[in-house]
Amino acid sequence: MNYSVQEYANDVVYTIQQICEEEKVPPPTLVTESGRAVTAYHSVFVTNVLDVADRIEQGRRVHVTASDPNVLKELASIYETVNAKTLRESYHDALQYKEELFTLFNLGHLSLEDRSKGEVLFWQICEKIHRDLKTLKEIPEEFEDMEAMLADKYVLNFSVFQSLPDIWAIDQLFPILPIHRLNEKPGELGTLADITCDSDGKIEKFIDLRDIKEALPLHALRNGEPYYIGVCLMGAYQDVLGDLHNLFGEAHEVLVTVDEQGRPKIEDVLPGESCERVLEYMNYDRTEILDSIDKQLRRAAGRSLKKDEVRAIYREFEEVFPRYTYLER
Repeated sequence: MNYSVQEYANDVVYTIQQICEEEKVPPPTLVTESGRAVTAYHSVFVTNVLDVADRIEQGRRVHVTASDPNVLKELASIYETVNAKTLRESYHDALQYKEELFTLFNLGHLSLEDRSKGEVLFWQICEKIHRDLKTLKEIPEEFEDMEAMLADKYVLNFSVFQSLPDIWAIDQLFPILPIHRLNEKPGELGTLADITCDSDGKIEKFIDLRDIKEALPLHALRNGEPYYIGVCLMGAYQDVLGDLHNLFGEAHEVLVTVDEQGRPKIEDVLPGESCERVLEYMNYDRTEILDSIDKQLRRAAGRSLKKDEVRAIYREFEEVFPRYTYLER
């Protein structure tokens, strides 16, 4: 917010006082309960990054031959020749050929493989242009959204609809940031996606100092090393508004207090909901489900499945019920 709590209170009191004076009524005693301002600070949501979908495919080499469609040849030519002096022209040409690529594919004149090649070439052209833009003193207007276009998609182990419903429902902005590796300057830009099957399960608007940004500065994901994202100020309404969209239950909760010396202490850990508990909310019974699976496996035994395979499959289903609804390592 770009105002203090005192300024907020002053404006409210002044406005009511003015109205009372105009209407010649005595000013009332004011009592306010500003829910988000009072309670939002008590809760932070933390989730781990599962994967990064890299739009550019840096390591992929696209080989265009003489027999390939003309649109691929043109895109390959732009990729080879684009430089700081031809940024505008190259970008406009690339956009035109990208549109032609989609049109030809939709009409059945290009294969899926050709479309894939063309898309990779287009994004690699954009990446080269983006690198050259850093050498310019002033970025042309048509390139202002290029960083957002090139942003990677960081897939997070959570559900927007369960843990951050206000982002989806009312476009609420929460402060979001990595909670470690803070001594390293982020070298990537990304948007966030959850693990639900819903296309709305994403975050593409972020708080900036002066404006709303469409991509978040993040660190490159390292193989075998966890990377965590924190969402702050979400302690007002998110817990009570969260639903069971895609059958993702409540996340684990950790209750932390801070003493007078500023030392944190974990007071309690509340486990998140299990698959069995969430299924019960939807009126599914564990015993009935397992009985049904057992009958189907018995019918398949001896035909398409061996006995040890039947037992292994049944055990896997049985072991799922007490597990957490989110992905665990």
